[in-house]
Amino acid sequence: MHVAAGLDLTFLDSLNFLQMKLSKIPACFDLTEMKKGYFPHLFNKKENKHYVGSYPSLEYYGVDYMSAKERTEFEKWHLSKNNEVFDFQRELREYCISDVDILRKGCMKFREIMMSVTSTTKKNDKGKTVKLPGLDPFNYVTIASACQAIYRELFLEEEYETYLTNRITRRPLKDQRNMRKVTLQTHSAKHPFVGWNGKWRSVDEKGAPLYIKHALNEGEHRLPGTRYRLDGYVEKTKTAYEFHGCVVHGCPQCYPQDRSSTKHPLTKHTMNELYYATKRKEMFLKRMGYKYVCIWEHEYHRKINLEEGMKEYVTSLDVVDRLNVRDSFLEDDLYPSVNKYAKYVCGHPDIITSNFKDLSLYFGFAKVRVLPPRNLFHPVLPYTTRDGKLKFPLCKKCADIEFQDKCVCLDKDRAIVGTWCTPELELAVSKGYQILKLYEVYHFNDTSEYDRKTGTGGLFAGYVNMFLKLKQEASGFPQECQTEEEKLDYIIKYAEKENIRLDYEQINKNPGLRTLAKICLNSFWGKFGQRLNMSQLTFLYNTEVDKFFQLLSDSTKKSLIFISSVMT
Repeated sequence: MHVAAGLDLTFLDSLNFLQMKLSKIPACFDLTEMKKGYFPHLFNKKENKHYVGSYPSLEYYGVDYMSAKERTEFEKWHLSKNNEVFDFQRELREYCISDVDILRKGCMKFREIMMSVTSTTKKNDKGKTVKLPGLDPFNYVTIASACQAIYRELFLEEEYETYLTNRITRRPLKDQRNMRKVTLQTHSAKHPFVGWNGKWRSVDEKGAPLYIKHALNEGEHRLPGTRYRLDGYVEKTKTAYEFHGCVVHGCPQCYPQDRSSTKHPLTKHTMNELYYATKRKEMFLKRMGYKYVCIWEHEYHRKINLEEGMKEYVTSLDVVDRLNVRDSFLEDDLYPSVNKYAKYVCGHPDIITSNFKDLSLYFGFAKVRVLPPRNLFHPVLPYTTRDGKLKFPLCKKCADIEFQDKCVCLDKDRAIVGTWCTPELELAVSKGYQILKLYEVYHFNDTSEYDRKTGTGGLFAGYVNMFLKLKQEASGFPQECQTEEEKLDYIIKYAEKENIRLDYEQINKNPGLRTLAKICLNSFWGKFGQRLNMSQLTFLYNTEVDKFFQLLSDSTKKSLIFISSVMT
């Protein structure tokens, strides 16, 4: 949080940058003149506030939570204090001062190193080379966001339009929109038009299969020269199918009262306006010669609950949501070696929803139904259970109910529907998985992969190489490299392996620099999969009343929490 108004203060959590014990900071950043002592935190009680006497016994220092090495060092220190006096007030003050001093100097050293390694040079208008300041990590909230900034500033060569949304991000099919959703107990009810339409209209009068164009295949049909789209459309019979959500279309049966004042929460249109727009579309379609078939949401619910066999039929439909790339992200990170050498997608995908080819011909993401093998010691594909746990199961049903004994489920219960990267699926197939059905594929024609021979390519190779070089140099020469010949041979072999040329003069043990490089290597990828619905704190002064009321009236803000009568 930044506080301006003459103060210019920024409040940051150092743990978001340096995830280590405070006692490790002096050694990490080579602060040789500093050392964190020990304090009996469990002794810090009201009755001991003014204690003066011998040093408290071992258990007050939390020895049970120390490592074996830490405990040995602590016991040696505690033994040396046998003949000394422990003044609680004095020790508390000195300990707090020492803690703050260590953290301050450690953070400043971290900032100094980060700005040094990210500084660049460029020529000014006079042709003179000048050094530009590096990136200040404390301009960001976490080390991950700082790493992303380094990548954008130093290594992202092309500019792309960036989408930050929890909705499905894709180049839409022609005349396609996201479908409205009705919540029932079955997954297929999320696309109620498909479920309703399938019961009576899956075949024509002669019994031949009837192809209906809708949002889950080619996209919703758009009437030429108009803005009207149809939930379903059969070109052969020129039939328009519409599913009317009661709120969206101003249903007169569900909203009979105050129709001129009751408004849709998003569009702000009244129920009368929505209903008239729906009827106007219906009359237009009929005038244009279309057969018009519709059903209201409340009618759909009634049919589901009352009509014999309807609920079973809808439940049996194999209908799933559209592919969401975020579903393929796991709750973990990637090794820097994967970031450097792996093949990544670029640009916009081709979206395939029918007429699928062999999976090996695609590169990108695929939403599929797979059947895992029954005997595989290390399952390949992850699955998020219905209670939100990430597992690698061989049976969906057993994973959901946490069944621990031998699986006896049928194949239809074992099959898993999910979104995975195509290389994952290819590996799974090689291990015995069967792909039962393809629902949707994002195929990327543009890709980027690091070339080991030329040292070019790769989306993240430049970033990884920068910090890998720093980490390797800060590690010093290996112990077996004693002679000049051995050291030079080490540099040559490392260049052959990683395509990174180490600087002989820079190869010196530097714990702080090595730690920084390691943090930046391991804190980069996870930011790409971060949730977007994180809470945000906004601090406003009494002179910023206009901003406060703008915030209150912002329809995109779902909730505001008033912390107290003077703070929101």
